[in-house]
Amino acid sequence: MLRDERHIVLDKFLAQCVRAALRGAPLPPWPFPADAEGFARELSARIDVHGIAVLLGTSPGRPKHWPAEAAEGLRSLIRRGVLADKVMHPPVAALVEQLAEAGAPSIAMKGCALAYGYYSSPPMRPRGDTDLLIHERDLDLARRLLARASWHRPTNPHGIYFQEIWRRDCGVSMVQSLDLHWRPTDRPAIQDLLRTKEFWAHAEPLPGLSPHALAPAPLQLLLHAAINQTWHERHGFFANGERYNQVRRLIWAVDCQHITARFAASDWDMLADLCAARGAGPVVRKVLAGAAEDIGLPLPDGILDRLASGSRPTALEHYLYNADLQQMWRDDFRATRGLAARLRLVRLSATATREQLLEKYPGADGWPTMLLRIRWIAAAAARVVFGRSPAKG
Repeated sequence: MLRDERHIVLDKFLAQCVRAALRGAPLPPWPFPADAEGFARELSARIDVHGIAVLLGTSPGRPKHWPAEAAEGLRSLIRRGVLADKVMHPPVAALVEQLAEAGAPSIAMKGCALAYGYYSSPPMRPRGDTDLLIHERDLDLARRLLARASWHRPTNPHGIYFQEIWRRDCGVSMVQSLDLHWRPTDRPAIQDLLRTKEFWAHAEPLPGLSPHALAPAPLQLLLHAAINQTWHERHGFFANGERYNQVRRLIWAVDCQHITARFAASDWDMLADLCAARGAGPVVRKVLAGAAEDIGLPLPDGILDRLASGSRPTALEHYLYNADLQQMWRDDFRATRGLAARLRLVRLSATATREQLLEKYPGADGWPTMLLRIRWIAAAAARVVFGRSPAKG
């Protein structure tokens, strides 16, 4: 059996395991022959890809009839997940508390908000980084506090418009990463859907992280999760040292289950109305339908039909599934309001990393970085002005 075929089979088995864990039932017995090539060896890698190790560890009893290699792989991932949370929680909680003492509130977003607000134990929700939203007026303060606590900024950050990355050496072969936001999303083309004012207006306490911590309300959290999942399915994410594309992680389905478990009927109505108004229906629909397929997410009758908006893709879909970096830049440029803000976007785009530029121009590895940046910005600007690239005359 080919590797990709084994992954499909393993993913179906792991979906059954997640369903059992969510019910508090024992994990299903090992379904593969003892001599099935590669299954036991690859299981722990797929558990890591799906981010479900500690979740599976909550099931009562030991994995029945699992090969020793598979069972030990699961236990190893659980130990690593528990250790990571124990090491990474205190510095983030300390930052939140220091910001609050200085009169600067903060909102923990995405995986951090889910881990400390929706899961019975935070290690059950692994996350590669912590996303923290602050007011832009508090940015200098946050930078001083981070630097004082031995965090540092990389020279080549991914987010360059409305967020910045800070990292910290934890001293146990782990590097902690924090994304400091002053908008919920770094992408201008998505900011009308994920509105900063709504995040602050509806923020809720997050005492699991800190007495001073806040989290987005369930509706904003679900919208953000759907966009984040769609982005990573299309553009990839890293796990166990590899980049994965077109993978629907099972932990994302569990996120949806925990968030929507707090929905009342009126929340579903608000979700459908908001998605219709902002063109997010098809994206959210696909995420919820995938979670229903994978782990049996319960959904109200008719909600998927209400989220469908016809056969024509929305602008949000075009943006999230676009592989053309210049087209995405054009969409971000057009979504940016004000001349000063647009000039800032152009200036920040000029700092694109060499790796990002070579991804766009794979045959230009001999070009100086500055020329690559000029080429990228010129092509993007031509699309904004003329609706085409110069190469197409």
